[in-house]
Amino acid sequence: DNIAAIFERAGIDSDKLPNLKIVPQADAQELILSSAVVLGFNSTTLLEAALAKRHVIIPMFAEAGDASLGKHIMFGSANSAFVYADSPAALISETEAALEKRTLGGEVAAEREALFIRYVSPLSDRVDEDQANLLQDIILRHKLV
Repeated sequence: DNIAAIFERAGIDSDKLPNLKIVPQADAQELILSSAVVLGFNSTTLLEAALAKRHVIIPMFAEAGDASLGKHIMFGSANSAFVYADSPAALISETEAALEKRTLGGEVAAEREALFIRYVSPLSDRVDEDQANLLQDIILRHKLV
C-alpha cells in the first residue's frame, strides 16, 4: 500500500492537513534534532528524543487509552520521563505548552536514560565505536553541548 491509499481508506483527505509532511527517506535523528516537541507512542524514537532533551508527548486517548490494550503500549505507564495527553484537547494544550517552554528541566534526565538503556542500548564506553563517533558528530554539528 502507498500512503495515499491508507489515508483514503481511513476517509482522510491528506491535502487538507497543511501541517502534514511525509518524508519516508528522512533520518529520524535529524528530524528529532530539528524538533522542539516529539509526539508518538510505541517507538524508541521517543527515547532518542528524550535523550536529545526534546519534549515528548504520548497520546493516551482513543484506542491507546483502552485499558485492555495497555500492555501493548510502550512507555504507557505514568512516569515523569514523558508527558501524557488523555484527550485530543489535552494533546493540543500540552503541545502548545511545550512549544512555549522551549527548554526542558533536567529532573527527568535519569529516568529517561534508564529507559533508553532498558529498551535501546547502554550509555557507556561499551557502545560500538562507530556509533559513538556518529553520535559525537551529530552532537557537535547541532551544538548540543
